[in-house]
Amino acid sequence: MNFKDLASNLGLDEEDFNELLEIFTDTSLTDIEKIEVGLKENNADTVAKAAHSIKGASANLGFKEIASIAQDIEMNAKKDNLQEVKEKADSIVKQLKTIESAIRTE
Repeated sequence: MNFKDLASNLGLDEEDFNELLEIFTDTSLTDIEKIEVGLKENNADTVAKAAHSIKGASANLGFKEIASIAQDIEMNAKKDNLQEVKEKADSIVKQLKTIESAIRTE
């Protein structure tokens, strides 16, 4: 991942951007936990709100693929369609773990 370009796009230096990424990954993983709770409770509103949070944060930081997946989760939850949400949430977790790993190696 080229954090230098993403940081530059936001007008930040890499160190500040990495700090934002740590907050983003922590918060997004918490939101994933909320999605999982929503799935267990069959609460589409909880799922939609958590996905919306991930969507906004990831879009603001330039992680378009995560934002797209989160948007898909949100839209499906708003339609009360919770099928495939777990699989999509797992995809986001995988990407967040990749970001965390990249932060540690920078």
